[in-house]
Amino acid sequence: MGSIIVPNVLWKLKRLRHLYLDIFHITRKGKLSFFGLSKLETLMGFHKDNDDFKDVSELSNLRRLEAKVYIREKKEVSEILNYLNSKQHILREVQLDISYFVSQFTSLKEEETIVPFKDFFTCLSIHQFSVSQGKFEFQKVEPLLFPSNLNDLRLWRCAIQGDPMDFLGKLSNLKKLCLEDVDLVDIKMMICDENAFPKLLSLDLRSVSKLESWVVAQESMPNLSDLTIECCLLLEMIPDGLRYITTLKKLNIVMPKKFNQRIQGVDNRGGVDYDQISHVPLITLGAPPWERYREGLDITA
Repeated sequence: MGSIIVPNVLWKLKRLRHLYLDIFHITRKGKLSFFGLSKLETLMGFHKDNDDFKDVSELSNLRRLEAKVYIREKKEVSEILNYLNSKQHILREVQLDISYFVSQFTSLKEEETIVPFKDFFTCLSIHQFSVSQGKFEFQKVEPLLFPSNLNDLRLWRCAIQGDPMDFLGKLSNLKKLCLEDVDLVDIKMMICDENAFPKLLSLDLRSVSKLESWVVAQESMPNLSDLTIECCLLLEMIPDGLRYITTLKKLNIVMPKKFNQRIQGVDNRGGVDYDQISHVPLITLGAPPWERYREGLDITA
């Protein structure tokens, strides 16, 4: 399906209060203008490549913003942070999706993809934050001095130094966390300390490379209800601490046969790790696609 073409005439709708755009919309010429939309309160689907960011920064009545931004120059990060931290707007809820883009056609250098995540996390208006292709140096930062309003965080195809759980577990309002296709640069173990993630409801760990061990302390993630562990190929077993999370209602596991057998056992009567999750009402076990394909070939043969 192609991009949706939006006529560049929205700026004429002076009484417009709520605007919902497809995130992949385009205009036939130039960037989509929002100039003079002083009554606009909601703007969903803003794309910095296709829309005029200067116009958005002057929307004094804007309360809710969903934005997609490709970072091709280092200064673009500062532009976004300066706007979000400005006192000239009254933003209450921001959903921000940024992707770092390093190529021969951009001026962004590899070392400039380090995400200033403390600056983003302390923007009180950011409620949802997604980052791809960035680098996180969790081992170099101190805890936040002020509470973050962030409640939904996704890191995708990012390089991570230090234990992400040590820092992220202190985000007191975080309800949803997804680590997908991320590379743990210098660690093999993640630890969720006591009292970590006090409001977390959903946790997805998908293709977390190099992760061999995950420790969950008692009283960690006391409200977790939905957990997914998928294709973390070096992870040896589920954490024993899951037995203490009585709120856990749904557990979805897509892992190699050796991992799954520790849960279901060879005869499906429960393996050595089953006691840790026996209280969970809904448990789904599956194999990675390549393992299912290989088993299909064996059956055919």
